[in-house]
Amino acid sequence: MVNNKTIFLTKYLVSLTERTRSEKRGRKTGLDWVIYNLGIQKGWTPHRLPFHRSSYDKEVKSKTEAEFGIDISFINESCNELIIFVLKDEPLKNDTWNKNNFDSDLRMASKPDITNLNVSSIKIILAYNKDEDRNGIILFENFVKNTPDIVENKKNISFERWNLSKIVSEVETDLFNPDLLPQHLSGVFSYLCSQVGDFKYASDEWVNQLIPNWKRFLKLLFEEKIEEKRIALIPVILFIIKDFQKDTAESKIGWLELIEIAMLYLWANFRTIENTDLKNQIILIWYTLYITELELYISKNEIALTTEHGIHSQKFQVGNLAALNDSVLIFDIIGKIGILTSQLNALIDLVENQVKVELSKKIYHYSELIIKCLKSNPAIFRPLIDLHHIQLYFIWIILYQTKKYDEIIDWFYGQETYLMIRRIGNSTVPFIEGRNRLDLVAEYAATNEKPYEFIDDASCLIEMLLELTFSIEETERKKIQTKLFKHIVLGLGDDDKNILKVEEIIDLQSWEPPEDWDQRIFLENVTDGISISTNNFNVDINNIDDIESQLKTFVNNVVKKFPSKIRFDIPMSVYFLACIKNNSPLPPIFWRSTVFPEFYKDLEKKPQN
Repeated sequence: MVNNKTIFLTKYLVSLTERTRSEKRGRKTGLDWVIYNLGIQKGWTPHRLPFHRSSYDKEVKSKTEAEFGIDISFINESCNELIIFVLKDEPLKNDTWNKNNFDSDLRMASKPDITNLNVSSIKIILAYNKDEDRNGIILFENFVKNTPDIVENKKNISFERWNLSKIVSEVETDLFNPDLLPQHLSGVFSYLCSQVGDFKYASDEWVNQLIPNWKRFLKLLFEEKIEEKRIALIPVILFIIKDFQKDTAESKIGWLELIEIAMLYLWANFRTIENTDLKNQIILIWYTLYITELELYISKNEIALTTEHGIHSQKFQVGNLAALNDSVLIFDIIGKIGILTSQLNALIDLVENQVKVELSKKIYHYSELIIKCLKSNPAIFRPLIDLHHIQLYFIWIILYQTKKYDEIIDWFYGQETYLMIRRIGNSTVPFIEGRNRLDLVAEYAATNEKPYEFIDDASCLIEMLLELTFSIEETERKKIQTKLFKHIVLGLGDDDKNILKVEEIIDLQSWEPPEDWDQRIFLENVTDGISISTNNFNVDINNIDDIESQLKTFVNNVVKKFPSKIRFDIPMSVYFLACIKNNSPLPPIFWRSTVFPEFYKDLEKKPQN
């Protein structure tokens, strides 16, 4: 069975032109550059090159003269054989044999000038990175039969044919390393690969050196006009990186992180591409590389999610920070499950009936996984920062889409209970930090003293939870809204008395993204939209029953005042990944369009859950 690495390598090699050259439109890496580096890896000595060699900071330049059909040649490792390559970026077929000079180039290559070479044999390799048919192969075989085994200079001569599959096999065996890349990228990429092998995932070196270098490398790769070979190179690069990693559980997470960043660079360029085939290539890489690897990663973590306290740090290793570490781990996995299920849902409307059934089974499986996790891992009820509203949204939407309404109600009650314990200070875990700084949460938990910059008196997360309650039936909705508002927002007990050590009301807030959010979110943190205070709907203890109508009125007014400008020609799952990777809030339209569809009936494009 052909693996994904081979498939992606094939796509890259087939995208190459025959010759390497520089044009006004940008660099053009050819098949000749690959064959040149392949020969070097095999220990061959270059004899004739199709380009002038240069330093790494300069471009290779094509030689303009032909050399009798010879594109590139080497002396083998034993120095007794001349190896000649005749390269073609056309298919080997009957109608191309003469039209594209297969015949004439082979004839000229079979009569090389070896006056000054002390070799005993000559090998001519016809290498082409496109298609072939039986007639083309027969023409080549007939040519070989009709060519003398010994040329005029009394040297033995032999022929080989390297089709695309053969080239892929040779490259995968001998050249699957940074030297496969274009010259201006290979040196930088080699340094990156060494860092991947040396740095532990999530270490200071990984975060502060490797990740910035990876982003700079991707920026360099896409600094020119997007073309097929640059897109096709991304998965090849990632699989080369994988070969440099240590075989540890952490390295697998690290590889997935590098994939995620690369995917966002691809999607950042998606809308500027006019060629439909190139757009489809990005979509295909998203599915066949990232979504495939995401599903594999989640499957390997299912046991931890469903085992009682399966995600649980050893307290003697991390002290009072164990609970925080558990939460970070579990919210990371929930984020990945949310991205995956969103993409599976998007696929359902695009596939045939049997595949629909299989996708539905997978989504149902993940909803059952979430339910088991809610019962076995308390950390899932422990959001640490306001940005964790994204993972809470994922929990809700997965249960909602699979019609687990009773489980949603149980989740609301459980979430409110855990939040109240932290709100009144009966937990070693601080309440949700509003500036989304995990370092402040960790400092608070470790010292039991609230840092000066720590904010816990404003929250978009609690506002979202209140809005999500409109997805359940009215009786339970009112109960949960009252509990959330009274206990969490106002800090009052069931007897309407203060339950906080320091009396402090939470300001419920909403957020609307800037107009260019869907252009910037892929590569940067986007938090500069409009923060909207609800003024807690002007509800107090004396009219708390009015919260339902006031909340709904607030949402309706905000939707009217700030109509969405987000384009939904990109999958929701991509936006979800972008928000999580760039520490950016999720625009409320993603849940409001489901909870309050009546407010969005006139919107041309909206999220499809």
